[in-house]
Amino acid sequence: MDDRVVEGRVYVGYTPAFGFLFGYFDSLHSTVGSCTDLQFLFNLSQRMIDDGCLGVKGLLRNLEMKITSVRSEFLEEICEIERESFSAPYPPHVFTVMAKETPETFLVAISKQGIVGYVLVSLRKEGGHVLSIAVRRDYRRRGVGTELMAEVLKVLLRKNVTRVDLEVRTSNHAAQEFYRKLGFRETGLIREYYGDGEDAVKMSKNLT
Repeated sequence: MDDRVVEGRVYVGYTPAFGFLFGYFDSLHSTVGSCTDLQFLFNLSQRMIDDGCLGVKGLLRNLEMKITSVRSEFLEEICEIERESFSAPYPPHVFTVMAKETPETFLVAISKQGIVGYVLVSLRKEGGHVLSIAVRRDYRRRGVGTELMAEVLKVLLRKNVTRVDLEVRTSNHAAQEFYRKLGFRETGLIREYYGDGEDAVKMSKNLT
């Protein structure tokens, strides 16, 4: 995953569930994606490796990494990764609340060194919305983000979620290309979506 892929913003105006939970109108992270069908999902990691997106085969095995649902004892390290990855990180209480509200779609990647990445997805009536994904700096471009995505998409499919959405800055071409490789397509442009006035590209992917 390119370092810039993890940077993105989504406003509470487009995530009403967060407005209810946190009661403030601040900006929230957005990234990441979906896949073309069930078979693609379960083979996502291997396909990305074969396409050259993850670099060298075997990196994931060498990490001895596992992916599991969030637990309260993980939150401190998640916040460390958050501060390392984003120019405007979420405050800790966001993760605390989401860990209680949506633990099934808040996943972490763990290696022998500890937490190395996380993905956070909200569930709404119209589908799933990937709010944030981040990987510790020294573990980027090693397939961690792809594995996190594959696992959370399996969860979404089990929950009969049919579509996943995201927003990404118009200037973040690396992220847009990453999502396209996962089957996302541009579905619109939201003018002045971000706090600094930059537009957002809206991208969506049907899971069925």
